[in-house]
Amino acid sequence: MTLLKSAAEHGFVAVDQLQHDPELEPLHSHADWAKVVARVTDHHAKAKPPPMPLPVLESIDVSRSRRADRDSVIEILGLKVGQPVVRSRHLTKIREKQLRERFNLAYASIGVIAFFAEENVGKAFASVDLVDAEDAQRLNFLPAPTGNMYDPDGLLAQWQEYEDKVMKLVQDGRWNHEAPPSCRVAHCAFGFGHPDVAAYEPRFVAKAPGVRDALLRVLKEEANADRRASVPYVLGYAGTPEQVISWLVPFFRDPHAGVRNNVIRAVLAFQTHLEKPVVDLGTVFDVMAMPHVMDRNKGTYLLEAVLQKLKPEELAARRTEVLQKVGVLLVDMTESRQPINRDPAVSGLKLLSGEGFETSAEWRQWLSRRKL
Repeated sequence: MTLLKSAAEHGFVAVDQLQHDPELEPLHSHADWAKVVARVTDHHAKAKPPPMPLPVLESIDVSRSRRADRDSVIEILGLKVGQPVVRSRHLTKIREKQLRERFNLAYASIGVIAFFAEENVGKAFASVDLVDAEDAQRLNFLPAPTGNMYDPDGLLAQWQEYEDKVMKLVQDGRWNHEAPPSCRVAHCAFGFGHPDVAAYEPRFVAKAPGVRDALLRVLKEEANADRRASVPYVLGYAGTPEQVISWLVPFFRDPHAGVRNNVIRAVLAFQTHLEKPVVDLGTVFDVMAMPHVMDRNKGTYLLEAVLQKLKPEELAARRTEVLQKVGVLLVDMTESRQPINRDPAVSGLKLLSGEGFETSAEWRQWLSRRKL
């Protein structure tokens, strides 16, 4: 409480976070709690610009498990749809451990993603990823790197600096969400249209080709996951789309979910811009079988991108194989209210079926009629 009182006296403005942070709930009964809230509320009212409001939880997705039922998982999770969300890493780790121990799981991960633009602005979506003990082979990742590699020409630090500046612009309400990302390669995260970040891209264009091998060594050997996670973006400036894909695919099974997310995201972007499919469908199936929701949705977007590049006769020849491998998963994903999970699944099923269904019930009925 002493720290909170000090923060309140020194201009802390995030009253929503103060009131909804689960780690602060034990202090709500403290004699000084109401005074602290009142003081922070006063700062909040005077703040220019006003702080961004907390996202409100829209839905909770729980991945398929033979051991854990959805209601019990949500009870342990402790989140409530319709309420503002403050993420607590400490409590998240505790709840993940509770899930693993109660249901004998090989893996449990709780994630919350918030949207700050377009039609889902202000909404948060929670996902609980579970892997049953008997399915532990899904966790067969590359060995965790242990090295301390040098940063080639300081490009990775510059990329992280660029991302930090963009996040600050977003928080301050100075980032134009309507403008499409402007960059010289297929994927550059946010773009470089704002004058505060415009100077970064020319550095990547000029320097990345000369340090390609060093960047790949960082991705393979660097212990720091944040540095590895920057490599796919910078590497995109080092070669042709086909080359970048060939360099990144071997790292689809990086042991860190954030690194995998960026690797798959970059490959997806470059595959989307190519005329022919470069990524093998078997590789896509492997990505979709990985445990984290960001693996699955990026893998599903990648599936859609590959299917779109197939000739009609090629698509027809591979249809049964695709449905046998990932048909049930695609239909499961159509139940999600989180757009980045549901949308690619629906699009992929439409490509495979030629149907225009929208509801999960329709897709489940359609799949059940297929002789697989």
